[in-house]
Amino acid sequence: MIPPPKPHLPSLNPRELLAAGGVDAVAEALASTGYMIQRQLLSDLIQALRSGRPLLIEGEAGAGKTALAYALYEACNLTLFPLQGMAELRLADILYEWDREAQNQWVIQATASGATTLEAAQEAQYTMRFLKLGEALNAYYWAAQTGSVPLFLFDEVDKLPEHLQDMLLQLCECGFAHHGIQSSSSRRTICATNFPSRFGRAAITRGLIARRQAKK
Repeated sequence: MIPPPKPHLPSLNPRELLAAGGVDAVAEALASTGYMIQRQLLSDLIQALRSGRPLLIEGEAGAGKTALAYALYEACNLTLFPLQGMAELRLADILYEWDREAQNQWVIQATASGATTLEAAQEAQYTMRFLKLGEALNAYYWAAQTGSVPLFLFDEVDKLPEHLQDMLLQLCECGFAHHGIQSSSSRRTICATNFPSRFGRAAITRGLIARRQAKK
């Protein structure tokens, strides 16, 4: 997690910026960071903001895919959750894993002290205190806890193993339920990939907004 560039100032929900000032306000905010967005990419970004759907940007290296995410991060003073795609990433790095050692210690200590029954201790071990969140799921959880809008950037998503691509797509499509359904307006997701990929084709069929970005 990367804190906002100006932590002493409030963050601005890009969707609220769009609602208040229209497309020009979004483009001007990005331009204030030195990023001049291409017209078609701006159209796709606006569609993503209005619909609450993630934006997938495909393009060769050096096409400026991640530059949009960092410009939006700076322009709206957002908290950024970046994740670099690589074949070595595990499910735990992206979504979550259970802290098995802590869970076992909890059950043993709780039952040995007589503080609770074995059944109650076993049930209690599957709560948030024992869940280690990966970067993607942590962005959603952070949004639910703070009520603020984060920006999740997944660069080179095509390098992930296919089963992890599927899990990430499901998260992008459905969100993360925590104390109720997570509103689409409270998250911003940008995924980048170097080449037209299986992830890109699947993303489009699931309703993500995709853009092929060429070098300027």
